Amino acid sequence: MSRRSVLQEKVDAFLKADLSDKPFLVREGHMIARFLFALIRDGTDTQFSLRAMSLVYTTLITIVPLLAVSFSVLKGFGVQNQLEPFLGQLLSGLGNAQAQEITEKIVDFVDNIKVGVLGAIGLAFLIYSVVSLMQKIEWSFNYIWRVGQGRSVAKRFSDYLTVLFIGPLAIFLSTSATTILRHSDFYLTLQDMAFIGAILSFFGLLVPWLVLAIGFAALYIFMPNTKVQIMPAFVGGLFAAFIWKVMGYIFSLFVTSSTTYVAIYAAFATLILFMVWIYIGWLVVLLGCNIAFYAQHPRFLRISRQPLLLSTRLMHNYGLSIVYYVGKAHHDRSLSWTTENLAKSVNAPPIAVERILDALVEKSLILATGENEPTWHPAVSFATTPMQEVFDALESYGRAGKLSLAAPASPAPVAKLLDTMHESRHKILGKLSIEEALGIAGKENDGSN
Repeated sequence: MSRRSVLQEKVDAFLKADLSDKPFLVREGHMIARFLFALIRDGTDTQFSLRAMSLVYTTLITIVPLLAVSFSVLKGFGVQNQLEPFLGQLLSGLGNAQAQEITEKIVDFVDNIKVGVLGAIGLAFLIYSVVSLMQKIEWSFNYIWRVGQGRSVAKRFSDYLTVLFIGPLAIFLSTSATTILRHSDFYLTLQDMAFIGAILSFFGLLVPWLVLAIGFAALYIFMPNTKVQIMPAFVGGLFAAFIWKVMGYIFSLFVTSSTTYVAIYAAFATLILFMVWIYIGWLVVLLGCNIAFYAQHPRFLRISRQPLLLSTRLMHNYGLSIVYYVGKAHHDRSLSWTTENLAKSVNAPPIAVERILDALVEKSLILATGENEPTWHPAVSFATTPMQEVFDALESYGRAGKLSLAAPASPAPVAKLLDTMHESRHKILGKLSIEEALGIAGKENDGSN
């Protein structure tokens, strides 16, 4: 056995170890180690760097339209006055001089865009540029959250534009509230007290970090096309904000201490540094999203991100369980099942459940209702539909039947065996309805959603 195989076995044993009988400190230490291992494993995934690079390019193209659309609509609130300090904080990693230069350029570009005189085509292009960036962000977050399906077109526009307009308003309200508080007589009186003043100064240093963390958390909640809980999102936001500040400090030290890049790139030096900083920023954002995912789904710490390949047995197991739960809920008139609830109940990744649901939808066996959080229902009568149709749906979806392949040249004994197996199963399952085969009308204890 090679060293790599031995190491892989040890890693698998570490990830799959049962900690239920271990002391509290051992369990927590083991969990932290698993967390760090999962972050390193996913952070070295080429998909992370590729998606960050893609977002860098799209950000460079769309940053001006994004800020123009976000802040121009809310100019009546005075939100545009917060644009420059907001950008200055985000670009602080470039050093004061470069951050100030880029911020002034971006603000000038945004000021030069007059949304009211663009015309229909210009405004449509502006909105399309913004939506394309946010769509790429959603795709990247969906990849991290193992979500295979994006928003519908209508939901995409409504959700994206809501985020675009509420985001700047939230920035304005938070900064205004902080400014008003710091200049109030009550705050100034407390600041004059030695002990309390030191505490207030400490919290004053934490406020920008907390505001940044809340902003990241909001991004992690609203952008993925799945339900993200507040606490996991906030944990991811705190991590991303902390790493952002640390990386900003390190990068600013590099920028201020190095003069070689100026001699090499001359006028392009600031642009090159800007692109590198955007890339680092997106890597931090994606890692924070990864933290939020693992905080909400710790069982995935053990699962490496490999291409999803379901065996026939797993496809049948998951598929029949899903059909059972959906049919049972419909028969008992109980709460309907969402994709997330189904994934928890069958203990499968959401993307695997989505694939099976697609297979069942393709054969018109089930359907989804609702926009924000679709629920699943039978599309046919499970009391009269043969059970064989479920197996046909699960075995035909995504297989060779969807490709233009020649018929396999099987030896006669092999073909005969397969035909006999198919006919035998068809005779049994063709006579049983889905409801009868799965005992949906029975009173078995099946759990609840």
